[in-house]
Amino acid sequence: MKELYIREREVCIDKSMVLWHSQLVFCQYKRHKYGVKLYELCDSSGIVKKILIYSGKQDALTGILGHSGQVVLSLMDEFLDKDYILYTNDYYNSVPLTKAMPQRSTYICGTLRSDEVVVYKWKDKRDVLTISNMHQVEMVDVINRNGKKKSKKPNIVRDYNNGISGIDRSDQMLSYYSCPRKTLCWYKRICLHIFEILIHNAHKVYCKVGNTQMKLVKFRDNVVLCLLGEHIRKETPVLAVDFHCLEAIPPTEKKQRPTKPCRVCTRKKLSKETRYACAQRNQLCA
Repeated sequence: MKELYIREREVCIDKSMVLWHSQLVFCQYKRHKYGVKLYELCDSSGIVKKILIYSGKQDALTGILGHSGQVVLSLMDEFLDKDYILYTNDYYNSVPLTKAMPQRSTYICGTLRSDEVVVYKWKDKRDVLTISNMHQVEMVDVINRNGKKKSKKPNIVRDYNNGISGIDRSDQMLSYYSCPRKTLCWYKRICLHIFEILIHNAHKVYCKVGNTQMKLVKFRDNVVLCLLGEHIRKETPVLAVDFHCLEAIPPTEKKQRPTKPCRVCTRKKLSKETRYACAQRNQLCA
């Protein structure tokens, strides 16, 4: 994929949940109620570049920057020192992390929790605290989702909303054709989820490189057909079997509308005549 797809400069980090209802030591009980938490690194188009599985409090990802900071460094490991722009939310962002990123030639932007140092505060429906090491804050015009109403927002908030949406787009596409099964072990469910991510990434790359549009469900079907190849079971040919076709009994010299005893009624010991007979065997069938 690296040879075919030119990576976008803007990436984002957020968490995603894989549904799981059985007991598990590191199972998370969040907004999805039950599931295994994944940390994902995506670009703005929704292509998932890297994932980490949260393994509970015993997780080895700890250090000076804390667990969330080490998650960022682990996911960004191969993208540091390359002038990437990273968007994160208030769970991962901190002042020490923002100060550390310029030393690795990486820009970072995102929201900040209220108990941290406030770098920029914008009064919307609620207070939005943000931190960035790449913005000169200014108010810009932003069009709403309907494309009608314009409003003023800080450029740091606009860029953050655009950049962080990659995870949401990925989760949205994966939710359409997910394959959860209650009988699967958790590690098999994670494995299937990774396959779903690979197909989603391949679909994104296919559409971009091929400059074409194909629905995800059709792309998935084509992938399955290509993987099966010559092993696809051919349709079993339908064997020709005798079948009965009823036709009206042709007229004779004596009768213009001749009839014969009904075979079905005769078996039931009923006396009934019919004007139809089997055309192939020249005997009454009904």
